[in-house]
This record gives sequence, structure tokens and C-alpha cells, in this order.
Amino acid sequence: MDAPDFVAKYGPLIHILEAGEKDLEEIAEEEGYTRTIGREWRNAHCKAVLAYLRAIRTDYEVLWQQASAKAVSDAWLGPRSGAF
Repeated sequence: MDAPDFVAKYGPLIHILEAGEKDLEEIAEEEGYTRTIGREWRNAHCKAVLAYLRAIRTDYEVLWQQASAKAVSDAWLGPRSGAF
């Protein structure tokens, strides 16, 4: 099994966090921009960030389970973890 590419998976999140305000400012300069558009844009970005946070949590839990299982069966770590 190949290791997951977390940089590729979470790269868009980095853009949202680093450039989100700049992106919104650029949209606000467009003709026809309204506060409603800005609010909808911000809500969409917040939902995207929350979805990424849920994915990060899930990835962490999977990695934790995998690491815990390996640690328990490890000859050196197992006895020290209280599993044996």
C-alpha cells in the first residue's frame, strides 16, 4: 500500500487559509458584487475548511489505529505499552 500524499490532498486547504481574504477582496472589486455574494462566498469557504478538518481528523484516527496496532505487536514497544 502506497503512503498517502497528504500535501496533494490538503494543498487546496492551504490556499483557502492563506489566500482566502485576498480572493474575497478581488471578488468584491468585480462589478455586480453584493454583500450577499460575499456572505455566500465566505460560507462556502467555511464549509470547505470544515470538510478538510473532518478529513484530517479521519486521517489522524486511521493513522493512530494503524500505528497503535503496530506498536502493540512490536517486540520492544508491546511490553512497554501494557498490552502483554
